[in-house]
Amino acid sequence: MRKKLQSFFYSKDRLNVFNIALVLIFLLGLMLRIIGTNPGYPQTHPDEPVMYATSINMVINKTLDPFSVPIYKFYYPGLTIYLYAFLFQFIFVPIGFVIRTLSSQSTALTDIAGPGFINAMYWSRYITAVITFLSVPLVYLIGQKMFNKYVGLIAALFIALNYRHVLSGHFSLTDGPNATFALLVLFISLVTYKNPSLKNYLFLGVSVALSLSTKLHFYSILSFLFVHLLIVMQKKNAIQIIKEFFSKKFILASVFVVVFFILLNPYLPLNFLIAKNTIAYYNLRIGLFYPPFEITFPSVWYLYEIGFGKIISILFVAGMFLVMKDRKLWVNGIFLSFFIFVPGILYLYFSHAGAYVRYFASITPFASIVAAYAFYVVFTKVWKRFAKNKTFFLLVLLFLALIASFDQIKNSLVLNYHATRPWNSRCITKWMNENIKENSIVAVNALVPRVDKTGVQYVDFDNVEGHKHIFTLGKLQEEKVDYAVLDIEYLRGRFNWWLSSSRLYWGPPVETLDNSLDGLVLKELSRYIVKTCIKPWESPGNNYIAIKIPKENKPSDLVLLRSHDFTLEKGKIWELSSPFKTEVLEDVRAIRSEDCLNKYCLKVEGRSGVPSREKIVIINNIPVVPGEKYIVKAKVKSYKKVEGENRDGFLRIDYYNSKDADDRKRGITASVSSRYFSDGSWKELSASIVAPKEAKYLQISFQVERYNRTFFIEDVRLYRSEDRVSEEEINASNAKEIKNEILYPLYLL
Repeated sequence: MRKKLQSFFYSKDRLNVFNIALVLIFLLGLMLRIIGTNPGYPQTHPDEPVMYATSINMVINKTLDPFSVPIYKFYYPGLTIYLYAFLFQFIFVPIGFVIRTLSSQSTALTDIAGPGFINAMYWSRYITAVITFLSVPLVYLIGQKMFNKYVGLIAALFIALNYRHVLSGHFSLTDGPNATFALLVLFISLVTYKNPSLKNYLFLGVSVALSLSTKLHFYSILSFLFVHLLIVMQKKNAIQIIKEFFSKKFILASVFVVVFFILLNPYLPLNFLIAKNTIAYYNLRIGLFYPPFEITFPSVWYLYEIGFGKIISILFVAGMFLVMKDRKLWVNGIFLSFFIFVPGILYLYFSHAGAYVRYFASITPFASIVAAYAFYVVFTKVWKRFAKNKTFFLLVLLFLALIASFDQIKNSLVLNYHATRPWNSRCITKWMNENIKENSIVAVNALVPRVDKTGVQYVDFDNVEGHKHIFTLGKLQEEKVDYAVLDIEYLRGRFNWWLSSSRLYWGPPVETLDNSLDGLVLKELSRYIVKTCIKPWESPGNNYIAIKIPKENKPSDLVLLRSHDFTLEKGKIWELSSPFKTEVLEDVRAIRSEDCLNKYCLKVEGRSGVPSREKIVIINNIPVVPGEKYIVKAKVKSYKKVEGENRDGFLRIDYYNSKDADDRKRGITASVSSRYFSDGSWKELSASIVAPKEAKYLQISFQVERYNRTFFIEDVRLYRSEDRVSEEEINASNAKEIKNEILYPLYLL
């Protein structure tokens, strides 16, 4: 053993720099995936409990049937589930038992699993981290076989550092392991192509079964069939081709695929209907094979900016061109295409699965190989002009590869540093315990921890009848709320719609998101933030903000500046004002109707439940004086009764610093009224805010969150307050708002 190690690290009594570099890359890849797994990483990914909770329940209940756990339902095949359960039972539980025995603690299995199975979650994350890491050496082996050892080395470095792949290694999900087993299929396919022995065929069959039992992605089968076809086509005549096609080794390998898949999913035949319904639901949810079939470019942007990184993305495109150009590499190109373009097309065109960007972790290792090949070709052509010292060649090669991976290095290091820090939930709990006084009223959403203090009243605005989303500043003031403590993670699903859009082409539509109700409200509330517990987007988790709600200050001395009754605009059709049109309204116009208070009013009619991000501008370019407080009021009526939990329709004030400013976008500051809810009668809505330092003009608009009902707007009035404006209000109007990268995070779990 010692001699083998010496021969590995030394060559002719000289250090083997290549092998040393390879080992260091492997160690780096392993450390990046393990660091931060415990304790500071997010408490949970929403899909993780299916994995670890199913496994630990199987251990506790002494059963091999994952379907006995209600949460399972075949969201994922059995390999990782059984692997977790096996290691829980025979490694982690005994270790936990010993530790707790030595410390004189309880040794009950449920106690070893941890409160809420938290220990099981950590154990499963460590297992996932190790399996995901195995992608790194496999990438090296494939790069070496397809091209040469230097390409393999560079590819291993690229994937070891890849942020998206590192991130997937921190969750007990199948995306990272799926990449590893897909790589295993490709590697054994290459081995089988060179040596089509029975043994290699059987190994290939087992690897395909392992891949399918990790995640039901069929492209592993394509690799299996393709390598067999290549072997078959080497025969010289039709009889030999037919004989080879139905050869014993191919049939046995195919049987191995089926048998090993069933062995890893033994209860699937007994619960086939449940599994079938789950798969159908899953496909429907992500739009797989369900029309319309559209290209989703935002996901391509994500791959370019984050998933692969800019330089690696360019190298990948160049690499595919180089592979296609060289006929000797076409076989390699086809193999790689099964694992890159087949799933890529499914994600980006035939479905909206591209919005679930963690799926791309299965593609990145294969893309890294292609990018590494392009990097090597370019480098060697330039290197010909320099010295031919192999050690120097290797060191410069690695140095430039590190530069090419700079953004991935940065993101991965930021991820792991903050992943080692305490949870944000502990941070916000500590602040709440220290600062929220007894008998306070605190508005929270469902993800915010509660503190146990006498008399503290919680107003849960998230999906509670009568209080759903009552988090506009005006409504919080009406409810006499002292603090609002929000987990802004709950917004992620609302803001990530753009990733599955076929009408956006590049980058997050920040201006559009800023025009949404959630964006408007949180930006306004953020002027009153007293505590933030936030990690950067590279290290995802629950981020919290605490807002001190200012006391409602209704001015008593008002000067009417403008009154608008729509009489002069009879018949006018309004256009929506937004950087991004959803085009869901049927009609917005000034009409004469019995529904109006007077003769004419603005009618807003629509029949879509699609989220709206457009405003209907009523009055624009009204000159203002910085430091003055302006109030807009209007009477609003719904055609039908609007319950409190379905409240909608609000007034909006935006301040701009120029007439030439793009008034489709959110202004320097903006404020919204409470939303309409009533029995269908007229109700007055009001919004107010002090004009900030840069403000020169004001805009008044009306907006709804969802255009699925009819509203009437009348008697729009603008006032200026003659009362003394408080210092608190002036400071709030000029305060820095929450940053977009926090409000609209890019990590996208």
